[in-house]
Amino acid sequence: MMFSRLAKSWGAKRNVDESTGIISPVELGDVLLSVSKWSPVLFVGRIPPKVLLSNLKVPTGKIKPLWLTTVETQSPHAVNPRHLYKIVAIIEREVATNKSRVIVDGIEYLIIENGLEPTLKFLGQVRDVTALHGSSLYVVASNALNEKEIALIRRVLGLP
Repeated sequence: MMFSRLAKSWGAKRNVDESTGIISPVELGDVLLSVSKWSPVLFVGRIPPKVLLSNLKVPTGKIKPLWLTTVETQSPHAVNPRHLYKIVAIIEREVATNKSRVIVDGIEYLIIENGLEPTLKFLGQVRDVTALHGSSLYVVASNALNEKEIALIRRVLGLP
């Protein structure tokens, strides 16, 4: 698949021992399963919680979904993607309390809802929070992002 090669050239990795990295959507399932073996995972993304949890063969409680949606819902897992400060606070609480690793999917959606600069600032805050608490951060980069956006994300995350 062409995107897999592009993702690899961007630095997408299969070795999840590093504390920060960019992964491709193709690698997401494998990384979720691998990371959840070691510690709890906070998954921030566009996949509804029921869909995410029903499609993974992971022990109950290992993955905590945080669903980015603008739809009004009673789900305790839903958060408005325009409220980046709330997302950072949830991530910080989860990482500090449960030593969870963080996977952020839907970067292109956050860019649409907030703009590129606020999304980059958000990723920088999340990187700092995970580093401060000795956790890991994995960002899913889809082919919806252009080379400049990927380069900026890599820079913000402190990746070569």
